[in-house]
Formats: sequence, C-alpha cells, structure tokens
Amino acid sequence: MNGHNQKEMYSATSYDPETNLYKVSKIDGQYRTRGPLNVGFQITRRCNLKCIYCSELPNLPDLEFSQIEKGLKNLRDAGVLKINLTGGEALLRKDIREIIDTCKDLGFYVAIDSNATLVTDELADFLSDKLVYFESTIDGTPETHNRVRGRYDDVLKGIKKITERNIPTYLAMVLLGKSIEDMKHVLKVGHELGIKYVKFLTPIPKGRGKTLKSEYLDNPFLNDMWKEICQYRKQEGLSPAISLADWKKIGRGSVILINSDGDMVGSPSIGEENCVTPMANILQKAVDEMWKNFPHKDNHIRKYIGDTMFYELCLSERA
Repeated sequence: MNGHNQKEMYSATSYDPETNLYKVSKIDGQYRTRGPLNVGFQITRRCNLKCIYCSELPNLPDLEFSQIEKGLKNLRDAGVLKINLTGGEALLRKDIREIIDTCKDLGFYVAIDSNATLVTDELADFLSDKLVYFESTIDGTPETHNRVRGRYDDVLKGIKKITERNIPTYLAMVLLGKSIEDMKHVLKVGHELGIKYVKFLTPIPKGRGKTLKSEYLDNPFLNDMWKEICQYRKQEGLSPAISLADWKKIGRGSVILINSDGDMVGSPSIGEENCVTPMANILQKAVDEMWKNFPHKDNHIRKYIGDTMFYELCLSERA
C-alpha cells in the first residue's frame, strides 16, 4: 500500500480517575498520541487573590463562550481525555456552569482548579456529579497561607463545601524553601477534611514567580523534605495520597495550557523564553497538527503516566 494512503497508528490511551494517572501504549517502542492527554484550559486570567508565586498574571483577555466551545471541540478531535478548567480563578466566569456542561457533553473528564473562595452551597450542589475532582491550594499554616495569598478561612470554608458533597478533592501546595512544617500542616488538614490527594509542587519562574528567592526556585531541600513528609504520613496514619512535582526533573513543556486568549503552550519550559514553548491558537489551527511539531511530547506523556513525579502510596495500591 502506498505510504500516503496508510492510516496513521496512534497509541491506545486511557485515564483512571481513581489514581489520576493515564495509560499509554507504545508503538514500535514509542508513544504516539494524536494530541495531549490532559489540557489545562485557562478560561480566565482574572483572579480575586494575588499569590506571591503566581505564574499566570491577569494580562490577557477572556474568550467568549462560543470560542471556548470551539476550542473544546478542537481538543476533543485531537483525542484529549481530560480538561482542567483553571485560571486565574475559574469561578469568576459567570458562564462556568455552561462551560462545565459543554465539557461533559463533549465527553471529557473534567476537573476544576480554584482557590475555593467563591464556592457557594448552590455551586457545590451543581458540581456534585460533574467533576473527577476539585483542586484547591493551601500554602501551609494559616500564617504562611495568609502571607502568600490570604483568606485562609475563606479557602477552608469553600473546600469544606466541596468535601461535604463527597466530591473528590485535591489539595496543592507550592514549596517555598524549607517548608516541611507547612507540608505537615497541609497534609494533616487534608486528612481531617477527607481529601483524596495532596500535591506538592515547586514554583515556576514565570510571572510573579520570577521574583522569588533563588532557594525557592532551586530548592536544595526537596529530597529531604520528601523523605520526611513520607515518614510523617506513615507515622501519623494520614490517608491522602501524596506526590511531589519538581518541574526541573519533569522537563520542559510537560503541562499543556490554553491561555485565556486561546494560545496553546507547553509549560513550564524552564530555560525557554517566557518559560513556555509556544504552539498556536486553538481557534486557528487543529490541535493534532500543533501536537505533531511539539518538541516535548514525551515529557508530557511521562508526567501524566507517573514516570517523572515522586509518589507515595498511589491510590490504586490501597487495599
């Protein structure tokens, strides 16, 4: 058969909501996906908080709902499995419910990243059967959190509204230097709230993150803190699964983001201009065509299948 007429073969892909990990088969020893596995869609860059490490500043316009819908169809056609609706603060969008329903109608797994301060009982009721998980951030003890982003009590109230409805909930914490006591606090709070998963992350040198101390951006304490938090988790019998993402270890362009103006980028790409790998705009070019020329495909896939992050007791290992 003429090679031009041969149908291109792609890896089989699947997502497990229980572990938040993907499976990707290999073809001739390589991963060959039609598009990204997971995409963070910044439906707004507007935010009601001002975190000191924020990498996504509110300097871009929002897409109209019809444009978001068009972009989501483009992502679906490229075989994307899960959409993380993020920001800015995603819940500032007045049409957030319509966006979520559209994602569901198109067959995506849907997660939301939010600071939780805008969660109401009514919204939590709506979300109760929509999400694979709701993710929020606690930056440490109340004192640390309020120094870094503020409104600790409001964040906690919003998270409780989510967990009270048995929506799977994740907590994230950005590691700023030697912060083991803050890590312990977040993990303990997660246990008390019935949180499923606590994610520890290194900061990104982008946006406000570029101004952070060098020891925050190139943290020399990561391995020691990881060992200690794993030991603490076992000693205290704390239930959340935990992971640590060191962006320098994971490699460039591992997360695929749609900026709020529709531009698609790989991020963080430490060492590249603006800490991103530009692709194109989802309103102007097919995602699968962008993906063909993206240089960091393996970094993306290896992150989401769990090869390049530290894990402690993946959820699938529970009895």
